[in-house]
Amino acid sequence: MILVVAVGADDAFLFMHQYRKHKEDAGKKWSPILLNYENNIKEEISDKEELMEHHRRQVISGLSDALSHAAISMWVTSATTAVAFFANLASEIMVLRCFGIYAGTLMIINYVLVIIILPAAVIVSDASSKSFTIPKFSISRLKSRISQFWQSAADSFDVIFSRLIPQIVYIIRIPLILLTLVAFTASVYAIVKTPGIRLPEKNSIQVI
Repeated sequence: MILVVAVGADDAFLFMHQYRKHKEDAGKKWSPILLNYENNIKEEISDKEELMEHHRRQVISGLSDALSHAAISMWVTSATTAVAFFANLASEIMVLRCFGIYAGTLMIINYVLVIIILPAAVIVSDASSKSFTIPKFSISRLKSRISQFWQSAADSFDVIFSRLIPQIVYIIRIPLILLTLVAFTASVYAIVKTPGIRLPEKNSIQVI
């Protein structure tokens, strides 16, 4: 369960990042039409149907571009994890074989569900938020403050993860590389020399 949640959350973050990026690009593409619509609203259009149609095109364009870019990356993540689990089929331990088949199949099913359900959930969520952001009357002061709070929080997280953390990693890159090499060397020594990897000496079903 923990592994499925971790891989699924990673796929969701990747997809949403691509979706917001491509949706913003699509919004720039459709912005002249929307501006023209706002300038000629009294002459050409009597309701919000045209504006909603442009918003629908923006969402569709963002989703299609996001899927074309993120689906491959998500598949690589899920497939490599699934292959690692399926490698347990070479084990002599029956329990590890069963677990490898179960976990590897679960990774593939998780990828399929993310590809199918996540875009649909984004469409529903975006449609509900869009209907909320175009009310007949102005948004209340409390709702405006909540919206500003979430926007500022999102900007803060964006600064932390896109600027601060990369700068910290760049500063400590040399000690981090050395520490990684030391850990890798110790792991290879532990696997090859002491204590080493060997099959159970008794029953092959016995794990401990």
